[in-house]
Amino acid sequence: MATSLKNLKCYIMTANQSMGALQASSYLLNKFWPVRPEVNVLGYDEPTFDLPDNYNFISLGKQRGLKYWSDDMIDFFSQCDDDLFYLTFEDAFIIRTIDEELLQYCYDFCLNNLDENLLRFNLTADLQTRPHHVVESYDNFDLIEADQSAIFRLSLNHSIWNRKGLLSKLVRGETPHFFENPKKSNSKFDGLGVYGFKKRYPLIYSEGYRRGKKVPNPFDNLLYPHGGISKLNSEDIEVINKNNWLPII
Repeated sequence: MATSLKNLKCYIMTANQSMGALQASSYLLNKFWPVRPEVNVLGYDEPTFDLPDNYNFISLGKQRGLKYWSDDMIDFFSQCDDDLFYLTFEDAFIIRTIDEELLQYCYDFCLNNLDENLLRFNLTADLQTRPHHVVESYDNFDLIEADQSAIFRLSLNHSIWNRKGLLSKLVRGETPHFFENPKKSNSKFDGLGVYGFKKRYPLIYSEGYRRGKKVPNPFDNLLYPHGGISKLNSEDIEVINKNNWLPII
C-alpha cells in the first residue's frame, strides 16, 4: 500500500538576501503540490513577511557566509528525524501542477529502497540529459539511474533525498556550488543510486536568481521542451509580479 504523500516532508533552503523569493515559491508550491505538505524553511534571519500556515521557518543561527553552507546542513540534518525528504532552494519555482502519480511512485520507490544504497531521486527532466541507463520501462515513462560516471550526481535540483546519503556527501567548508561540483572525488563511482525519469516527469521548474541576481526570465522552464510547457502561466506571473514576490537583489 502506498504511503501518503502528506508524510513527505519538504525542506526549502534560503539565505537572508534571497529569502524574498519564498513569497513566490510558497505560492506556487501550495498551488501545484498535490497535497498540502509540511514545509520547513532552513534560513537565518526571520523573514519580514508572512509565510503560509503550512510553512515553518527554522533559523540555522547567524549567517556566516556561503562557505559555511555545508556546516549548517550537517549540523541540521544530523539532528533531523526524517529519513527521506524533498529538498530545494527558495527560488526553484514549480511552474506546473505536480504529476501526483509519478511523485507517489518516487516516494514509494525511495521508501522501499532506503537500505539499498539510495542517494536521491530527481523529480525533473534533469537526470536524463546526462549518461544513464533504464532500470524499468512503463507505458509512458522510464525509470532511469544515473551512471556512476555521470556529472552532477550531487545536484541540488529538486529531489527526494536519503538523509544518510546526503550526510555522507556533505563536507564542512563547502558552498552549495562546490558541493555539486562534478570534479569532486566523492561525486562519482560511489555505488550510490541516483534515480529519475525519462519521457515524463513529476515536476517542471524555473529559476529566479543566478549568481546573486534576478534572471531576465525567472518563470521560463529551464529544461524546455521537456514536460511540454515553456513557462509559468500568465495569470500566476501577474500575481507574483503585482505583489513583488520575487524582488530584485
